[in-house]
Amino acid sequence: MAASISTEPQSECTYPSECADRRDGRYLTAAYWLTTDDSNRISTSALSDRLDVTPATVTEMFGRLDASGFVDYTKHAGIRLTDRGMAIGRELAWRQCIVRRFFAIELDFRLDADSGYRFGYVLSGDEIETLRRLIGSSPEDTCHNNATHGNNRLGVVDDTTKYSSVCKSSLTRSHAVVRSDE
Repeated sequence: MAASISTEPQSECTYPSECADRRDGRYLTAAYWLTTDDSNRISTSALSDRLDVTPATVTEMFGRLDASGFVDYTKHAGIRLTDRGMAIGRELAWRQCIVRRFFAIELDFRLDADSGYRFGYVLSGDEIETLRRLIGSSPEDTCHNNATHGNNRLGVVDDTTKYSSVCKSSLTRSHAVVRSDE
């Protein structure tokens, strides 16, 4: 069930690099997409499959993210995003979506999820907001959480013809944890 509480940015960062480096952000974004109502814990294998990296690489990153306060990590149980990790993951997922929607709608070009993430990571909040306005998206409109469907590594809808219909408040820019049954 989707919820909409606030359209205020959920992190204190103008640029994501002020809160997390690009690699950390990539893992937080993937973890955000994998987080469900059923289980707050994300396993090494789930993140390994999502990002197409080895389980050993994920385990190493879990330790790093735990030390940075982005996740709570328990060996053999996986991670749970902290409030800060959830906020940054949500922000980066939203940025990724806005970039991909801009490319699809304005340029008629399907941008892959990893490229959308990289663009979204380096753009300032004002630049992301400009893209959002150019595509005619209200602040409440964002991407559909499609993390469990398809072969899409970072969970953003790949079918660009569906952007306008599925990107309706499934992921809101708020401090609340938001889920969608869609």
